Amino acid sequence: EDWACVLDELVERGYNGVRIDAFPHFIANEAMKERTLIPVWNQEDWGSPALNRITIQPALTEFLGLCRERKITVGLSSWFREDKENIRMQITSPQIIAAWWVETLRIIEAAGLLDVVLFVDLCNEWPGIFWAPYFTNDPPELTWGGWHTEKSMEWMRQSVALFREAYPDLDTTYSFD
Repeated sequence: EDWACVLDELVERGYNGVRIDAFPHFIANEAMKERTLIPVWNQEDWGSPALNRITIQPALTEFLGLCRERKITVGLSSWFREDKENIRMQITSPQIIAAWWVETLRIIEAAGLLDVVLFVDLCNEWPGIFWAPYFTNDPPELTWGGWHTEKSMEWMRQSVALFREAYPDLDTTYSFD
């Protein structure tokens, strides 16, 4: 809860980068609205097992500013966490995911913080069913580890190309399970 303290402790331990969820689906859909995240986990081993209420902006740019002060770079990713409105299911094309990420980066750029961004991971563990339920692979049973299908590759190619039209100098990726 004390970002400055946590970041100072990271620096003390020798870290100079973090990877966070930038929640582009919330940024593109009322960034200042409070959202209730639906729990994914049932234990505190990886993420919170409780309902969490979050408001992305201005928290995201405040956090990036604290990182810059400490010379910490930030890898942006998204787990496309489910909220009560399930906004993530509005992602129906690679054009939408690219547009939502471009909007996220434009907010960061407008705050003068683009230099803090190390890379952008358009989706964590693509196309895992928890993080990319909006995507139906071909064949549909290929979720975790099914990144190599033609349908998946085309989705990634298109979204990365569209994102790079706006931000050609930012390293861009999809992470896989």
